[in-house]
Amino acid sequence: MSLDLEIKQIAEDWAEKIYVRICQAASDPAISLEGEELEFYTELKEWGWFDLCPIEDDDREMLTRSHLAIRKYGKLKWAKKHPPKKKLSKWEVVMGKAGGPKR
Repeated sequence: MSLDLEIKQIAEDWAEKIYVRICQAASDPAISLEGEELEFYTELKEWGWFDLCPIEDDDREMLTRSHLAIRKYGKLKWAKKHPPKKKLSKWEVVMGKAGGPKR
């Protein structure tokens, strides 16, 4: 199984953005994290990740970014393999189109 290069690039770009936001939030109390950024930061903090790879340590930046990218890649890959099912309109349900109830 090979990596999906498009998803890999999206995940790496996302990881870089998130890492920069985490660094900014760590150094500037006026900046706060929200949503997915906060979710990933909280998870890393709870696991003690920043004890092993401090944010200030430039040598560990790539390790943290790679970890974030791998996690995001997994989520994106799963979402690509499991797209949300199209919700049928009332008309499609009544007429039995596109998998609606059979008559």
